[in-house]
Amino acid sequence: MHIIKTLSSFLVALMLVSIVPVQSININKMLDLCNAERKKVGAPALTHNDALCKVATDHSNYMAKNNILTHDDPAGSLGQRFEQHGYSYTCAGENVAEGYSDEVSVMQGWMNSPGHRDNILNPSFLDAGFGQSGKYWTQDFGAGGSGSSKGKGNNKPAPPASKPKPTLKSAPKIIAKPPVKPPVKVIHVHDAPKPVPVVKPKTCTKKKN
Repeated sequence: MHIIKTLSSFLVALMLVSIVPVQSININKMLDLCNAERKKVGAPALTHNDALCKVATDHSNYMAKNNILTHDDPAGSLGQRFEQHGYSYTCAGENVAEGYSDEVSVMQGWMNSPGHRDNILNPSFLDAGFGQSGKYWTQDFGAGGSGSSKGKGNNKPAPPASKPKPTLKSAPKIIAKPPVKPPVKVIHVHDAPKPVPVVKPKTCTKKKN
């Protein structure tokens, strides 16, 4: 049986089992992978942020509990979720994915998708948090916020890894629109029963006093 791998990404301005799987993500490795890619294009290194890590972990747990790939969350919009964890942002973004086995393979999937790649390489983002629950992964990016930071990655590329055998014949579907001012709406692609990716356009707002 093939494992279906699906990705979803969005940028915003502000942007079945009952047991939730245990998180096993290597946060430092994910941070180093992101910063290695950013270094190639001259983008500043991301700093790990505890608040964003909590946002990403909570969202991965929500997706795993409900077996759904989505940016929607009963806790609120991405901006609201950031603020609930004490991160007062000027820009925010999020990548989610399903079905990848480790940090290297999910990063390869994101980097091969323009919308997700843009999030990872966006020079406006300075902070990041990562979460994983079962087969669900989340990256959250921000700027201008607060919360405990644990320093930047070493910006050294990860050692080469063998590429996993492809299990998805068609490329992930991505829908993007030109930048717009908030409010923005989620663009849904209906392709049931498979989860489908969503992209939100990037906008930025001034940080509230």
